[in-house]
Amino acid sequence: MATVYIQKEDVDHVNLNNNTGADLAQYELTVIGGLVLIADEAITNGSVGSFHCEENLVIQIDDFVTSEDTFGTVDAPVYWKASSGEFSDTATDGYYKIGIVKTVKNGNGVVEVLLNREAVILGQVIGAGDIGWITYSVAADATTALSNDFGFNFTILDAFVASDATNASATIQLLDSSDNAITDAIAATPVTTITRVGTIDGATNGYNAIADGVVKFLANGAADRGTVWMLVEGA
Repeated sequence: MATVYIQKEDVDHVNLNNNTGADLAQYELTVIGGLVLIADEAITNGSVGSFHCEENLVIQIDDFVTSEDTFGTVDAPVYWKASSGEFSDTATDGYYKIGIVKTVKNGNGVVEVLLNREAVILGQVIGAGDIGWITYSVAADATTALSNDFGFNFTILDAFVASDATNASATIQLLDSSDNAITDAIAATPVTTITRVGTIDGATNGYNAIADGVVKFLANGAADRGTVWMLVEGA
């Protein structure tokens, strides 16, 4: 029997199957199998390619979820929204924590980020083809619609409202990011009552297919409150 000795070294480049569901451009960031990766080359969906995977790799970013993402604090967490490939400094369910701020946003809107080797996903995320529940609490005036980015794409199959309002006309309605009605106005009264959605716009216009992760919650009155439960299928 022969004895061999193997020198263990850090692996900075790995060959992996691109199972993200999208083609990757060279130098594009992604997360596969919990690893924060940079594509070394253009890799089509379903193909094997080379990825850079290294703790404390420094990258520059300038593509942000909103203009309110200031990235003004060194060592603050940096989050990545997989459905759009954009970055944020705000912890949001469905986003990945992929590193920390190395250099704050400069006058050209560029941020230097120190990457982690492993990504941490925030909150509940329903994988493609999987079915599960996600929730949102309407705890403030929603008469002009409160918006929430869940960070992943999904189709709404069913919805319920657990009310926390006493006014007789309280309702909460689900809209997409373009203000199209996904559901009818769901009763949110009397307090502690659970009411199921009456209609969902899927067959007509497909507004229940959320392609950007964003759902808006529109209330009838300023004091309307409640928790919305949505049964969704990940996309």
